[in-house]
Amino acid sequence: MNDLVPVYQQIKEIIKRRIADGVYGRQEKIPSESEFVKEFGVSRLTIRQAIGMIVREGLLVSRRGAGSFVTTDEKMLKNLSRRFCAAIEDLSYHREKLKTLYAKMSVVEPSLVIRQKLNLDAGEENVVEVTRVRYAEGTSTVVTKSYLPLKYGQRLDEKKLKKSLIMELLEVDAGIILKRVHQSMEATFAEKTVANLLGIPSGSPLLKVERVMMAAKGKPIVLSISWFRGDIFRYLEIFRVTRREGELVLVNEGFRAKERNVLA
Repeated sequence: MNDLVPVYQQIKEIIKRRIADGVYGRQEKIPSESEFVKEFGVSRLTIRQAIGMIVREGLLVSRRGAGSFVTTDEKMLKNLSRRFCAAIEDLSYHREKLKTLYAKMSVVEPSLVIRQKLNLDAGEENVVEVTRVRYAEGTSTVVTKSYLPLKYGQRLDEKKLKKSLIMELLEVDAGIILKRVHQSMEATFAEKTVANLLGIPSGSPLLKVERVMMAAKGKPIVLSISWFRGDIFRYLEIFRVTRREGELVLVNEGFRAKERNVLA
């Protein structure tokens, strides 16, 4: 369990994930309070809080003397089970599913970390910050904050940010062609600002993807940080196993094959 999130909230999310994954099927009775108490090592009151919240959401139906049962509402179950599975390279590019309904540009003073990742000169005191929230079927699912040196960010047209990717706008409107992207990914928890934009409780699980986009000669142009809701997005990669020079190698069958030694 994570200390940042109330235990009942964590158990609630675990039970909901099991419903979404079909562990507890439609109309099926879930384990009793006593069974959950034994599984999670918490009090009966904590379990009641978790189950009560799911009942209020409509995913469970409580029957006096019989226990709690998964709803028969197929639409609700389908919405809960909805997942966007993709190679991580493609997470930011599901424009057929994700719609940017909120986009804002502002000039801010960068933190030391942002300065370092953009390799800013001492005289570059400010950067352009672009905040976007993407929605899927009316639900906010991704928050992205992008940072650009002032001389590049000021070339962006805020009105176009809802329709186009920053890398596309840089190329078309500013003639800047990005050549390389360094990407990292980690599990994290929602801080208050991001949680409010996503409409979720602070401390909710998120998938954080950070990208540094570079032009020729490795010059950083964009630092982009995205927070994907952990209850909606799932990370998936498909590899083909092959042999090369006597060693087993995994070949990523994404957009561009990437080789990874099995033992690495």
